Amino acid sequence: MPKVKFNLEVVSVKKDTRLDTGKRFLDVEFNILQGKKVADNFHLAFPLGTDEKEIKKSLTKYLYTYTLEHQPLSEEEKERRKLEKESDIIVNKMEGYKL
Repeated sequence: MPKVKFNLEVVSVKKDTRLDTGKRFLDVEFNILQGKKVADNFHLAFPLGTDEKEIKKSLTKYLYTYTLEHQPLSEEEKERRKLEKESDIIVNKMEGYKL
C-alpha cells in the first residue's frame, strides 16, 4: 500500500495575547501539505521564551503524528473496523435483552 507523504510549511509566527488571561504567547501557524496542495492548517501556541529548537521539535512531532493518522487503511484494518462496528450494533441490541 503506498504511503501518503506530507510536508509542513510555517505560514507565520506572531506574538499574541490570550484574551481570558492576558498572557502573551507565540502563535505558530502552519500548513500541512500533500504535494503542493494544502491539506490542513493549524496553529500551535508556545510560551514566550520557547527557543527555536523546541518549536521545530514540536512541529516535527506534529507532522509525524499527522502522517501516521492520514495513511490509507490496510485491508486487514478495514475488516477489523467493520467487525468492530458490527459488534457495536450487537452490543447495543443485546443490552437489556430478556427471555
